[in-house]
Formats: sequence, C-alpha cells, structure tokens
Amino acid sequence: MKSWWLLCLCLVCLIIQITGKHLPPTTDTFMFHFCDSKGKRGRVTFSEKGTIGKKEKVVFVPVKIGYCSELQDVKVEVDNPVGPPVVTLDRENLIVTIKYRPKQESSSKFLVSAKTIPIKGCKN
Repeated sequence: MKSWWLLCLCLVCLIIQITGKHLPPTTDTFMFHFCDSKGKRGRVTFSEKGTIGKKEKVVFVPVKIGYCSELQDVKVEVDNPVGPPVVTLDRENLIVTIKYRPKQESSSKFLVSAKTIPIKGCKN
C-alpha cells in the first residue's frame, strides 16, 4: 500500500516538472515614453536589476541619466508567477515604483532600463 502512494507521488512530481518547463513566461513589461525622438534611436544608458522579497510590498528604483542626455523611454520588466504588480513612474523625480497588492505574497525579479538620446550642443 505504501509503495502505491509513493509511486503516485513520484508520478505527480514528474508531471509537474515536465509541464513546468512548458509554461508561458511570467514576465510583465511596462513602458513609459518621454519624448518624440523624431526617428532618432536612443541607447540604453541605465539598467538596474534586483529582487523583491516575498513580504515586500513596495520597491522604489531611481532612474539616473547623464547630464547631456534626454530621456526617451523607461522599460520595466517584472517576473512574478503569481500576477503582475502595479508599476508607476514619477516623471518629475524619475523614480519607478513597483507595488504589490495587500494579499499578493511572492518573490519576484525586476529589470529597469532607460534609453536616452544625446542633447545637441550640450557640453559636459
């Protein structure tokens, strides 16, 4: 009798492991556009990645750009298998806020990146 339950448990674990590899990605992407680049292609000049603990509800990520740069886009990618957080950007202070709902408890990873274009005529 015990061997039957052990066999069933092993079979269930195997099925979970096999199907887990084929699950869709859990990364949610949030984009914030700043300026009309008029066909100019910016480059990534800021990137910060990190993790959010199971009990953390709010994370603040300041976006830092160079003196002679104009912000073009901010991209936030959050990988959380439970569900997406609420992501906002304080455009005045350039701070990304990643906020989870009160009962949402799971750890996740994030990547914040910013694209800038150089300001013509600006000297460092």
